[in-house]
Amino acid sequence: MNDNSPDAHAVLSSSLISGAIFGTFVPGDGLQKLLWIVLGGVAGLLAAWLPALVAGSIEQVVSPEKPACIKGTCKRDDDYEPQYTTERHPNYVYTYTSSYKCRCGDHYVAQDGEFMRLDATGELTPYMVKVNSRWIEARAGLDPTPSSSWRFSWFCMNLMGFAMPAAAMGAVLGTGVWHNFQIGTIVGAVIGVIIAFLGTLRDDRDSFSGSYP
Repeated sequence: MNDNSPDAHAVLSSSLISGAIFGTFVPGDGLQKLLWIVLGGVAGLLAAWLPALVAGSIEQVVSPEKPACIKGTCKRDDDYEPQYTTERHPNYVYTYTSSYKCRCGDHYVAQDGEFMRLDATGELTPYMVKVNSRWIEARAGLDPTPSSSWRFSWFCMNLMGFAMPAAAMGAVLGTGVWHNFQIGTIVGAVIGVIIAFLGTLRDDRDSFSGSYP
């Protein structure tokens, strides 16, 4: 996901803070104000993890995580064995998946929607690119793009990351400037939705810093 996109912890934090702001300005007793904080936290949890979980499940059904190997014999994810690399540092040890070895003995590297061949010298050769949930043979000018399910996931996270805080700020301004809590909340929410939509379009255009299924 793009570095500019709100991550799960940011979405949860903004939802909790927004819930607290709503709780401050919504008329009612202490229990009602506390309820807004709880609702903010629940909304943040759902928006941060549920869309990504649903999108990931859809991706696993409609599109394999890895394409068939170059010989066409290894077609399932189980046909690829992860190859691990361990880096030892003064204060910690870091182990990560550096490549995958198929049953034919060939090595591949998966990164940012690309599946590349790894030869004995360590040189990478583009092999397949994932475009809208489909693996396509790599060629010049073809870049990986996320699927519709992941665009939806990003939009949900952007929506909670921007729309709810904007609505909360609108509530503050509406109460202090227009002396109307409802109008401020609606104006802030509309602005937040527009920002979330534009943010999702920006994420779709920009290069992706992390791999996605």
